[in-house]
Amino acid sequence: MADMDAAIDASVQAYQVVKKAVPTFHRIAVTTGKFSCGRVLIGHDLSIPQEREKVREHGLFTPTCGKCIRDSVELFEEVL
Repeated sequence: MADMDAAIDASVQAYQVVKKAVPTFHRIAVTTGKFSCGRVLIGHDLSIPQEREKVREHGLFTPTCGKCIRDSVELFEEVL
């Protein structure tokens, strides 16, 4: 029973973090106009090897992914 109570407590805590994060993420997405990686941010479908190679050739990972990572860190700093 204690394991079940711990699992429920963990689920509730995770839900609270997500509930708090969604409005912040939405604000960042609306402000930047960016909602996801790959096709939207970089303009290529990263699930296709040839498209990933084009992204590498044009050096698009570094500026785009770095900004996404910074935004994500800021989001979680605000939430936590």
